[in-house]
Amino acid sequence: MTIKSIPKGLILFLAGLTACHQAIRQNANESAAVNMHSAYDDSTLTNKELPVMMPYNRLIEPAGKVIRFGDSRLENHSMDTKLIPQTNVLVVEDRYGITLIDTTENKVITQWGYNTSQQYSGLSSTYSGLKVWRMDNETDIFWSAADAGHRSYVMQASWDGKKITIKNGFSFKPVAPCPLALPNE
Repeated sequence: MTIKSIPKGLILFLAGLTACHQAIRQNANESAAVNMHSAYDDSTLTNKELPVMMPYNRLIEPAGKVIRFGDSRLENHSMDTKLIPQTNVLVVEDRYGITLIDTTENKVITQWGYNTSQQYSGLSSTYSGLKVWRMDNETDIFWSAADAGHRSYVMQASWDGKKITIKNGFSFKPVAPCPLALPNE
């Protein structure tokens, strides 16, 4: 059978069916694209619902209890943690200061931030680590901080069981060949 021998009415009927099928398939694809939106698509780490789906299909689902701390308006995360010896208190170094958490109650006890002090305002913690020790009834906490300029410190705080007090900020100037060092420093 050749195309010339097929009745024109049948050809028009088949062409109409094909066009309808294409339109239905196109509408189905558009509908599927709309239905593919998920609550995860708009999620951020500030959401209270877990797990959190991040860009590039990264899923964040904590293995343990989540204890929120710090200013939720800022990018913040723990950089280091240490348990205070002979206690159930965890010291958390974060980007903007330190936080103490009671690990039996799963709650924040107290926090100290750089911007609460005029002298240390504008600093951020560095990734150099955290050191905690107890001597008698005194707990000392050491960590490092710097700003984008020429200030860098080893911070020393004391915790008396209720509040954090800064005892010292040991200042260090950059030394060449550090890119922040000024000539003749």
